[in-house]
Amino acid sequence: MAVGAGLVLALGAMVFSDGREDHFDDRAVARLDGLNVAVERRSVHWFLAEYDRRLVIEQDGAAAATLDLDMDTGGYSWVRVCRSSTGSILLHDFLATYEVERGAAHPKLAPRPALKGVCPTFLGSFDVDARRVFRFIPH
Repeated sequence: MAVGAGLVLALGAMVFSDGREDHFDDRAVARLDGLNVAVERRSVHWFLAEYDRRLVIEQDGAAAATLDLDMDTGGYSWVRVCRSSTGSILLHDFLATYEVERGAAHPKLAPRPALKGVCPTFLGSFDVDARRVFRFIPH
């Protein structure tokens, strides 16, 4: 039994891994305040909807800021996008909140636990649409 389970795991890893740890299956992008705000997903299970997720912030002429998000263990891929009262962009997923701003040399990206649930102006969300496509859905 243990040998069979090990074989299934090994075959699954071979089928679903392309050998590049940085490869993500899909990417949804929103252009906000001169920044490309992207959420990338990589499937981590061969039949369950579980994903590794990464947040990527790109600013013209600057290095990208990236942050690995908590794993989506099923049904939590969405990320709400809001504008704060100070004008920065807030990104809320099911566990955390992140603040994004343009910087002089590169975009600024930082966790902001004190702002969890704060959404003065809702801009949209990264989510799966009616056609089952992961994308940014503006408000």
